[in-house]
Amino acid sequence: MKKRVFLLTSLLVVGGLIIYLLPDSNNEVAKDTEPILKTEEVISEEEEIMEIRISDGSNEVVYVLNESECAKDLYEQLPLSVEVSNFSNNEKFFYPSNDLDISDAILASSGQRGILAYYAPWGDVVLFYDRFNAASGLYILGEAIEGEDVISNLSGQIEIEKVEE
Repeated sequence: MKKRVFLLTSLLVVGGLIIYLLPDSNNEVAKDTEPILKTEEVISEEEEIMEIRISDGSNEVVYVLNESECAKDLYEQLPLSVEVSNFSNNEKFFYPSNDLDISDAILASSGQRGILAYYAPWGDVVLFYDRFNAASGLYILGEAIEGEDVISNLSGQIEIEKVEE
């Protein structure tokens, strides 16, 4: 994800420079044109990436969150120290401090392990460690980028924190 943001940002900056340096209709370099993307905007785009770490002291999973208000609500509640529990044979779950805003959240369709979701009817955050099916009120928050193979091992008290770089 960071590579994609970097590549996109690089392309926008290069494209902006090309447009800035292209001659105008009088074959003169455009002097009053500003670059399309300023350095401050590049930095702020990189800062928008929300990554979280969930750990029980022995197992650790890192997720990248999407840009929904639902994901932002969870991110703003961090750090959290909560109990993680099992449900069925494919997921772990925990309760965040407050309900999350689902106004622009993306409904989850069936998926693979590594998906982090919010089940609005019960107000819990779900960590899928195996395949799952769509359910009414199940919204995608993000996906595991590290440690998806240890999600099923998480137990007891977990610490959930922002990954700051």
